[in-house]
Amino acid sequence: MKLQRSAQIENGSILLAGLITTAVIGVTICSYLLLVQSQHAAVLRSQSWNGALTLAEAGVEEAMAHLNSRLGKMDAPLPDDGWRKLPSGSYSLPLRQVNSGSYQVLYFPGSAPVIISTGSVSIADSSAVISRTLQAATRPAPMFNAAVAVLNGIDVRTHAGLTTDSFDSGDPSHSAHGLYSASSATSNGTVASLSGSVSLNGSVVKGNLLLGPSASYSANQAGSASGSVSRSLSLDLPDIDIDAITWTPGVVHGHGPKGGEDGGDQAGYTFKSNGNYEITTLSGDIFVGANSFVRLKVTGSADPGTIHIASNGTRSGKLEIYMTGSTFTWTGPIEIENGNAKQLAYFGLAGNSLLDFTHISSFTGTVFAPHAQLKMGRSHSQRFSFTGSCIGASLTTRGGCDFHFDQNLPRSGYTLGWTIAQWQEL
Repeated sequence: MKLQRSAQIENGSILLAGLITTAVIGVTICSYLLLVQSQHAAVLRSQSWNGALTLAEAGVEEAMAHLNSRLGKMDAPLPDDGWRKLPSGSYSLPLRQVNSGSYQVLYFPGSAPVIISTGSVSIADSSAVISRTLQAATRPAPMFNAAVAVLNGIDVRTHAGLTTDSFDSGDPSHSAHGLYSASSATSNGTVASLSGSVSLNGSVVKGNLLLGPSASYSANQAGSASGSVSRSLSLDLPDIDIDAITWTPGVVHGHGPKGGEDGGDQAGYTFKSNGNYEITTLSGDIFVGANSFVRLKVTGSADPGTIHIASNGTRSGKLEIYMTGSTFTWTGPIEIENGNAKQLAYFGLAGNSLLDFTHISSFTGTVFAPHAQLKMGRSHSQRFSFTGSCIGASLTTRGGCDFHFDQNLPRSGYTLGWTIAQWQEL
């Protein structure tokens, strides 16, 4: 009897051990399955979390594309493109549905628009939705941000070279009542070339030298830059579009350079009020009265005489020239009474292939002519002075040239749309 009871106990122990082992294995398998399920859910949530941010960024990019859609288009309104104005003054798009989710975007207009975009993604195998919201602050992208910027090379043909420096017409400590002064000049006279050969030949660049990856430049060449030399320049210059501007024929008034004030004996153009005028051949003098904003479209040849822009102390005239003809030759002096480069702006359109400064000793203003070769300089004995900022296809100098970049232009001059200044998630 004792042997039989011992066998029963032993069999019971084996059964209990088997049950415990089975239970442990079952619990382990269940725990593993729960862990796998939890990891799967975490992966799905992480994918949705990242996907929501990607969609929010897509909304910001669409808003930026809309805001910059009139790049280079003077006076052109923003296209509708499905955007609608809300009572708050902001503009919104209808909900954008994509395969992975959706995004809703709006922007608040102004000199520096603010964009708010929300991306939403449903978590797979779940009814839950993850949403993430981005706010992007923008800032204007200045058109003029260098003393000289060209697309295809700089050729300094004499040892007289060129020099660059900078001043700030909006800062009394770095200008003489808003005008350039060598005694208060600064070293921000940047020179830039996207491609081509850059031959400085005795030049002194008081600022950075920015080069594109394909531009050729040797640090052993005569000439120096006080700042850094970068070879990663990216330069995208849009064509100027003036189709949205309504033009009226320009009228020759038979006045001299100050015909609007005290008469004269040379035929020219006198403008004492705002207007947009189209001229086939531009010659003779131009007078722009104080507080007058004048645009001139030139479709043929151009070799103006004196250009005089008046000021009454508090308000100055302003002249914009849009050149669609091939060659513009500056032959007369530039007289801007308040001395500010913002008051004279030259825009060379696609047909403008040459801009010749070799007949004048100085120029104050801004030049944006991405299709035009810029020719400057007169002789070794007489240096040419350019105050403001210039952009062209290429630059050739045959005499000494001095460029004085106005650092106030990026703050108060023309812009090339907007760029993102700051991102933050709300």
